[in-house]
Amino acid sequence: WVSKLGVQSGNGQDYLEKVIQMPIQIPNIQRSDLRNALFERLDEIIADFKELGYNQKHWQQLFGSCVDPFVTHLRDINRLCNALRFKLTSISSEIDFADMIALSVLEIHHPLIYEWVKNNKSILTGENDYSNLGVNRAQKEWLVHYTETLSKLVLLERPDVSVETETKLVVKFLADLFPHFGHRVGMTYEVYDMAQFNRNNQIAHPDRFDRYFQLDMDSIAYKTVDVRNVIYNLDEGEIIDFLLKQEENGTSYELLEDIRARITELSGNRAKIIISALFKSSNQVKNITENNRIGGGNQLVTDISSLGYDVDKVVPVIQVHDLIQSILENLEIIMTHFIGKLSGFQILAP
Repeated sequence: WVSKLGVQSGNGQDYLEKVIQMPIQIPNIQRSDLRNALFERLDEIIADFKELGYNQKHWQQLFGSCVDPFVTHLRDINRLCNALRFKLTSISSEIDFADMIALSVLEIHHPLIYEWVKNNKSILTGENDYSNLGVNRAQKEWLVHYTETLSKLVLLERPDVSVETETKLVVKFLADLFPHFGHRVGMTYEVYDMAQFNRNNQIAHPDRFDRYFQLDMDSIAYKTVDVRNVIYNLDEGEIIDFLLKQEENGTSYELLEDIRARITELSGNRAKIIISALFKSSNQVKNITENNRIGGGNQLVTDISSLGYDVDKVVPVIQVHDLIQSILENLEIIMTHFIGKLSGFQILAP
């Protein structure tokens, strides 16, 4: 078409190919500018998702090992933020933002490692972790074991980089995101608080892990706002109904653990209402979720009693009287339950 316009003689196609092949030099962006661009985009996301769980200290702990080494271009920021907006549309209130950022970075840059994470919940969070059963390994040996395992995946998906260097980054990533795994391989030494992981909806807690791989809110049995309603708003009857509904769904034990993780938020009056509701509902519960220990409904009473003791420790002394009165009012229910349990045993004569 160029020759037809009379611009020049010769083969127009050749001219066009030369134009297309002309190199365009894009200056490298400074790391500080890249980080600022990322922070601005993430701030926009926080502003758009009001219910998003965000902890600045936790973000600072993860940024250096789980985000910064992998976000090296503006296109990385675009891909990451687009992925985050897509995921947060459905589950923003049920996850920790820093954890979701880290996991999304892993999914983008190391999809095979991401799949490995998804399939190794027990190893990473410690839930029912029997991987070391009968295996006497020191931390360094575990580090070597998982480094070898992960390096094979790195080699498959990133043959263009130093496998050794990239694998070290991946292991550090997992050790910081999952403190249980970090302790196992000797890369994390701080004492971690599982109750805090629970409260903050962090992926490191076994009960929070699965939701990071789900995009459907309906797949979550109950929401964070439901637990807050139990702590702050619901009356005794509403709490009983809610607990029994979770028993039908097989998640009553998880609900008790959620309440336990938030007992420091309880006032004396709310503690009385909640403990009374829990004891009364225990008489109607037939069994406990499979995630709980053997014992069925009897175990629920034990869990409630333990929870009651924990609540008692955080209630002001002046309000303990009301709490004890609530427990005594339900003592008949508790004794009836345990007598029923004992009647199931056959007493043998010596």
